[in-house]
Amino acid sequence: MPDSQPAPLVQLSQIRKGFNDGDQYHLVLDSLELLIHRAETVALTGPSGSGKSTLLNIIGGFEYPDSGQLLLQGADCRQWHDPQWSSFRRQHLGVIFQQFNLLTPLNVRDNVLFPLSLLGQKWNDWCDYLLQKLAISELNS
Repeated sequence: MPDSQPAPLVQLSQIRKGFNDGDQYHLVLDSLELLIHRAETVALTGPSGSGKSTLLNIIGGFEYPDSGQLLLQGADCRQWHDPQWSSFRRQHLGVIFQQFNLLTPLNVRDNVLFPLSLLGQKWNDWCDYLLQKLAISELNS
């Protein structure tokens, strides 16, 4: 009987990524292997410059690896273009940036609603729950 396990959410194989800084080349990811399955919790830790943000940027399609294979939900996304990446991010990826990336002309409610509106969704009980958990319900106006 064939194994009916779902594909890993994230599968990286032999990922390499480096950056040029003047005449210096800095290799930050070297032959990286990573599998992340549904319902799995993963923590990326390490000193500044160790490649944590670079790895997340590659998984989110904000940067491309120099080489290696990247599969998201079993799909080879190395040939994806902006429309495919945008669709993936909109439907499957949540990003919390280190710096505030709020849309400053919008209030808290409208910042929460913005990604929902891209999916054709409206404010719901989950939104209220999140604001309560973040202790910012009073800013929802």
